[in-house]
Amino acid sequence: MSWSDVIAFFEKLPGVLRHGGVLVVYGPFNENGSFTSESNAAFDDSLRAQNPKMGLRDIEKVVALAEGAGLQWIAHHAMPANNRCLIFRNISQET
Repeated sequence: MSWSDVIAFFEKLPGVLRHGGVLVVYGPFNENGSFTSESNAAFDDSLRAQNPKMGLRDIEKVVALAEGAGLQWIAHHAMPANNRCLIFRNISQET
């Protein structure tokens, strides 16, 4: 996804994720602006070769978008192949 698509995804969440709902985001991420492995750097290169707007995202920036959408970051798990599982809960007020 392009960064603008990631932003749009989180902007639309409050309208579709009920209060108390859970969002799970899975995949490779950068941490503190750096790749966590050589394989993630190579994967980022391959994504950007397909579309320069695609690429690995920084966990910290994704968490900030989620928090801006009323989500609370409740877990972060390391997964196989240098992936991460980020789990959020919607704590915004029901509409």
